[in-house]
Amino acid sequence: MKKIARTGGLARIKLYGNPGTPSGRILGGQKARITHNSLTSSPFVARKFPPPIFSEDLSEFIGILLGDGGVSARQVTITLHKYDDKDYSDYVARLIKKVFRLHVLPKERIKENVNIIVLSRTLLVEFLKSMGIQSGSKIRNQDRIPYWIESNPDYKRKCLRGLFDTDGCFYVDKHVIKGKVYKNAGMNFTNRSIPLLEFFKSTLIESGFAPTQTSKYCIVLRRESDIVRYFGEIGCSNPKHVNKFRAYIEEKRKSVRVVE
Repeated sequence: MKKIARTGGLARIKLYGNPGTPSGRILGGQKARITHNSLTSSPFVARKFPPPIFSEDLSEFIGILLGDGGVSARQVTITLHKYDDKDYSDYVARLIKKVFRLHVLPKERIKENVNIIVLSRTLLVEFLKSMGIQSGSKIRNQDRIPYWIESNPDYKRKCLRGLFDTDGCFYVDKHVIKGKVYKNAGMNFTNRSIPLLEFFKSTLIESGFAPTQTSKYCIVLRRESDIVRYFGEIGCSNPKHVNKFRAYIEEKRKSVRVVE
């Protein structure tokens, strides 16, 4: 039995190298990679990823990614606030399943107070890079909106929605004049990418809105009629913004009824 075991061990060393030496481990790793590459479940083989068709849903995802997402060599990540964006995280996961047919779940990072959605697909990364969305810092890259979105008004509005839902804010200003409290709504979009800011502003203007640029990195809507139109026509998928907007409108209606 010992002789048989020794013969088998020597045969293995001849084939894969001595596992106790650096050269043996290298040879063994090379052989293992060849074996793994022949398996569809291998971690060395890029899993199949059928590219999605251009659509409004994909346009919204691109807006979300350019707002609160990031791309690395092999992964796509979207990072949202653990509490404020909890319901929105679930919406984004459903959108990903609809667009890419990938089942993902938001994962909590307790110490960072965020929910993170991770898509580990090399071919997805390559698909995004083919549209000009690069890995690394979005500020350094100054990412632009993909050409196929820029050429379609419906796609542009959906992408606009994704951008505002992630990097936008609905707020209410309070002013006291002669003891009376006045409230005015506002919307702003803040981003350090100049091309994204230009896209956001120009798309609003093309859609009949009147945005103003209050600083180098901030676009604002202040007219209440514009804000009401935005939520009605462009729409919003982030419950955080929707709930604040509805609460403001309801309070305005109540105050009008009191005056009447």
